[in-house]
Amino acid sequence: MDVRPKPYFSSSASLESKQICMGLAILRPRQWIKNGFVFLGILLQLRFPSWSQIIQVIIGAILFCGISSTIYIFNDLIDFEKDRIHPEKKKRPIASGQISKKVAISLMVVLGTITLISGYFFNRNCGIILTVYVLVNIMYSLQLKEYIFIDLFCISVGFTLRVLLGFILLGLPITEYKCLWFLLFIMFFTLFIGLGKRKSELIILSAQSSSHRGSLKQYSLELISEVMPILITCTLITYIMYTIESKNVMIVFSTVFLLYGILRYQYLYNNIYALGKPENIIFIDRPMRICILVWGFIYIGAAIERLIAGV
Repeated sequence: MDVRPKPYFSSSASLESKQICMGLAILRPRQWIKNGFVFLGILLQLRFPSWSQIIQVIIGAILFCGISSTIYIFNDLIDFEKDRIHPEKKKRPIASGQISKKVAISLMVVLGTITLISGYFFNRNCGIILTVYVLVNIMYSLQLKEYIFIDLFCISVGFTLRVLLGFILLGLPITEYKCLWFLLFIMFFTLFIGLGKRKSELIILSAQSSSHRGSLKQYSLELISEVMPILITCTLITYIMYTIESKNVMIVFSTVFLLYGILRYQYLYNNIYALGKPENIIFIDRPMRICILVWGFIYIGAAIERLIAGV
């Protein structure tokens, strides 16, 4: 009689556990930090939000997590062959063969349908923004990513839509110059981040860059070096215009920390360990985290100042 203890997980349980892990991996939960852009409208108010507003924005961010994960699955299905030549992307569940295309398609359809329907039930404008996000990203994945700079604008639009959703859920007047300047700032800032990522792809993939992404064969390190200062300038100008429209001295001085953040990002992005993953800089670099925290505390301080003044 075999009296040896049985393993805590059976082989079938281990397989199911692995499939669950791969199912989570294909959703790219680490990328959900990008949906934090939905919360930027709270800072823009320069006053403390109500519980109702906080709940609204949290729901909006969760819905964006769902729809962005749907798009990630779609991208992986479209690009799985190209991902296999990328040193990092080849580890993705579909590219590595750990999840079948049939399972991925089923997950994409279910998640996308539930998220869009929930978005329209939650808030009509939210549903519209999520739909626009899906359409832009489908066009990007199928064709627009092949065109130089247009690929960057498609990515930038995605972040701008996140911020716009936050504005709408908070009831901010999106036609005011303050909001418009901030939306332009987000667009230029994310164009700057996206261009840096193209630079990293050129360096990492070297000779195989054009076969991985069609638009990469139109980019060059020299072109990127020429365009980068333009985007940094536009980012700073639009943010300064927003701060002036905010009519708050503390917010005007927050420009200093934005500039430091950009300079720090540029420095880090010239180091190999940071290449290819802009969002990782927040996790790995302490000065960058401190800079972002101080920038956020300036807005909290401005809100406290307005509260004390009774504005």
